[in-house]
Amino acid sequence: MATARRPKPLPTIKLTPQKNGTIEVYDTLAFTTPVPLASVDPSRIHLAIKRDSVWIPIHNIPELCASVDGMTYQLPMLLMPDSAYRFTVDSLAVTDIYGMHNDSLKVDVKVRALEEYSNLLLHLNVTDHAFVQLLDGSDVVKRTATVVDGKVEFRNVPPATYYARVVLDRNGNGRWDTGNYLQHLQPEEVYYYPQPLKLRRNWDVDQQWNIYQTALDMQKPEAIKRNKPEQNKNKLDQGNRKKRGQNDEDEEEEEDEFNSRGFQNNSYSGNKYNDYQNQRIRK
Repeated sequence: MATARRPKPLPTIKLTPQKNGTIEVYDTLAFTTPVPLASVDPSRIHLAIKRDSVWIPIHNIPELCASVDGMTYQLPMLLMPDSAYRFTVDSLAVTDIYGMHNDSLKVDVKVRALEEYSNLLLHLNVTDHAFVQLLDGSDVVKRTATVVDGKVEFRNVPPATYYARVVLDRNGNGRWDTGNYLQHLQPEEVYYYPQPLKLRRNWDVDQQWNIYQTALDMQKPEAIKRNKPEQNKNKLDQGNRKKRGQNDEDEEEEEDEFNSRGFQNNSYSGNKYNDYQNQRIRK
């Protein structure tokens, strides 16, 4: 007597959480899918908050928001600091464009407390049409904020050493523009805060920033320059270069994507236009 074969389980799609464990106060709960989704059943999406070791359901949560490519879905709501959440997606909650359904997903996260962050307030001699980028030690943009009435504020920043640059945004489009040769437009001006900004836990930093105080070619801190001058390996190499009539100062220059080296001298009065004219006269 032949035994009945068990039917093969139907293939399912895997949901991958974007964040788990400890998250920041500005993070959102989200998951990604391998292919775009065709539908989502909101009744199978759940959220709970932990109170005294008990998970309390949160009702009337907002519907998931999809990314442009339809492969990332996030819960558009603010999370309370110093709180624990459980985000659950039941099986069969979503269907992809090929008709496949999902396995269940459960994610537990802990939101950092506000005391674990730092706040940064910068006062600039710039009024409007400008934005400031907060950079890490690899020159990667971590935060961007618009200058309003000469001030820009970054709240709830994880403690670390940061750097800052301001872009004078002529056209107000929120990004740095390279200029246009045919229209005789120069690249938008970029200035760097010349010192590192050390932000500590549960600490507020209030800093003045005169963007013209330091010479333009001396503003960008060495720590975030992409290419640094190479050091001479040995004295023999120095001697060989001198015999060839080369100057020891002929070293690799920094690659500057913002063309912010200025007037190539260390004298700077605070008025970039007067300095430029004075340099032309001296020549």
